[in-house]
Amino acid sequence: TKQVYEWSHVGNLEAEIYGGGRDTFAFGFFATDYGKNMMRYKLEQHLDIHVSAIGLALQKGNLTEIGGHPIAEGFASYMPNQNIPRPTFFDFIGELEDFTKVRLNSTTEGFIIKVKLINHEEDPEFFTVDMFINQENMRIDQMEKGMQVTGALWFQGEIAD
Repeated sequence: TKQVYEWSHVGNLEAEIYGGGRDTFAFGFFATDYGKNMMRYKLEQHLDIHVSAIGLALQKGNLTEIGGHPIAEGFASYMPNQNIPRPTFFDFIGELEDFTKVRLNSTTEGFIIKVKLINHEEDPEFFTVDMFINQENMRIDQMEKGMQVTGALWFQGEIAD
């Protein structure tokens, strides 16, 4: 944990946490358990966090280059979203590892998808995230395991005890 951004409009009981993941990458998430673990987030620098995400948009990836530079097959990455200036919203390119259709209520359907966001040769699950995406926010007609997907997401997390 490097910074805690408390949300003052809810009595400082909700917060976004910014720090690093696996001693490797920068990362921010909305702490869903902040109200009950506020002091731990403020005092402990090293916490095990269970990370998930809400997908804001999802489409089939077809990237072969970024800025004129070719990308490798299976390339995966995430970067700060330029349209939402918060430390927990990101754009991503990843590999769709799995998906399950879900119905939340009579009007809301979507998918729980598992997306690899960072490739790491020694650890295939290095940074793979479960994400809910509302079907209305999808620009994909057919999903297949192993396909490249891109989109925007909002990371959430909670202390994994």
